[in-house]
Amino acid sequence: IGFELLAQAAEARGLATNPTVIEATRTALVNRLVELAFERTHRTPADLAAELDAVLARDPRGTADVITVPEMRTSAYARVIVPTRDPPARVEQARVVAQAIYESLAAQPGLLSADLADAMHRAGDGQGFELAMSEVPLHTRAYFEEAFGRQLFEGTSEVGRVNPPVRTSLGWDIVLLLDRRAPHPLTRDERIAEVFPGVRRAAFQHWVDELIRSLHVTIKLDPERADALLDASEGS
Repeated sequence: IGFELLAQAAEARGLATNPTVIEATRTALVNRLVELAFERTHRTPADLAAELDAVLARDPRGTADVITVPEMRTSAYARVIVPTRDPPARVEQARVVAQAIYESLAAQPGLLSADLADAMHRAGDGQGFELAMSEVPLHTRAYFEEAFGRQLFEGTSEVGRVNPPVRTSLGWDIVLLLDRRAPHPLTRDERIAEVFPGVRRAAFQHWVDELIRSLHVTIKLDPERADALLDASEGS
């Protein structure tokens, strides 16, 4: 009703053809279309039951009403990069650098990623090896390369401690444990709550694609306008 009153006021004042008014009208109509044709029918998991069932059926953890989520750990690593094809002498030199990084931190509790990065640069810079440092978010052991996963999950269980260097396919890794989550049960409703936002976004994209096809709409990108919108979004 408010929009209709504004439209009438714009018409009465001779503003109906104003570019700003036209753009606002289009935006309001699009929002109303989305509200009526999508949002009202895709509000809850029950509205997307079939799609959610399909997602859960593909879950490698199983389809039982209650499943057990295995232990998960968050980590960081400092890596002295040395490919597997490098000669043994080179690999051993890299191990010595990695060991120096580890020994500078081994006795310290409560370490953070920044501490590992600092130690990596103190011991590794200028040694002739490429160094890498990264954090790895919460994952189960199955996510990792075998050697890395073994060190992370069979090494120290004290958060904030480092493990001795381990040889992976990319180099020598010093693994720091940042967080751990014990195995825990997960109900079907909890799993649905996890995946529902993504399933809903996919359903919306499918709805938009079907709408475009049914209306025989051709979408063309205006590069100048796209750049302007991008600049505006980056500045906000």
